[in-house]
Amino acid sequence: MSKPEIKLELPDVKYRRSFLDAMHEFRDMPVLGPSETHYKNYNAHNFEDMVARRLRETKEAREGSTTQHYFWVIDRDGYAGRISLRHSLDFNGGDFHGHIGYDIRPSKRKRGYAKAALRLCLDKARTMDMPEVLVSCLDTNKPSERVILGALKEYGGRKIEPVERDEGTYLRFWINTAKGSAQNPRWMSVIVKKLFKKKGK
Repeated sequence: MSKPEIKLELPDVKYRRSFLDAMHEFRDMPVLGPSETHYKNYNAHNFEDMVARRLRETKEAREGSTTQHYFWVIDRDGYAGRISLRHSLDFNGGDFHGHIGYDIRPSKRKRGYAKAALRLCLDKARTMDMPEVLVSCLDTNKPSERVILGALKEYGGRKIEPVERDEGTYLRFWINTAKGSAQNPRWMSVIVKKLFKKKGK
C-alpha cells in the first residue's frame, strides 16, 4: 500500500462539496462511533457557521473545554477526514479523550490515512512544545488501536491504565512527539507484532 498524499489544513469553506459528501457517508453508516455522532448535525445550511465556529474555537477555549486546533485531512479530492489537537487535558473527559481525536471518512478508510494524519499531528504537537500527547480509543476499535500502536512503536511512549466509561473501555497511550526520544518497551514490540500478524491472516 502506497503512502497517501495528504496534508492538514484549517477548516475552509472551499472544501464545502467534499465535506458535505463525507457527511452523507457518515450518516449512511449503520453504526456511528462516539466521535462520529456529531456529523449528523452538519448540512448545507449550517456549513459556513460550523467552519467559522471551528476556527474561533481554535483560538478560544469553550466552557468546560480547552483550546484546540481543528485540522481537516485533505487529499487531492478534498476533505478526507478531521483531526483535532487539544492543547491540554484540562477539560471534561480529558483523562480518556486525550489530546488527539480523529475520524477518516468511510470511503477513505483502510488506505493509511489515519496513520499518516496522526504522524502529521504529532509533528504539529512537537512544534507547539508538547513533548508527548495522550491518545486513546475504545478497546473495540481495533483499526484505531493498530494505528496508535504503530505510532507508539515508531515514536516511543507508554501504555497506561484503561478507563471505563458508559460507552466502553478506553485504551490510553502516551506517545512522544519526537522520534527516538525514548526507548520503546519490549512488551510494546511484542504486542504490535501480534496485532499485525493477526491482521495479515
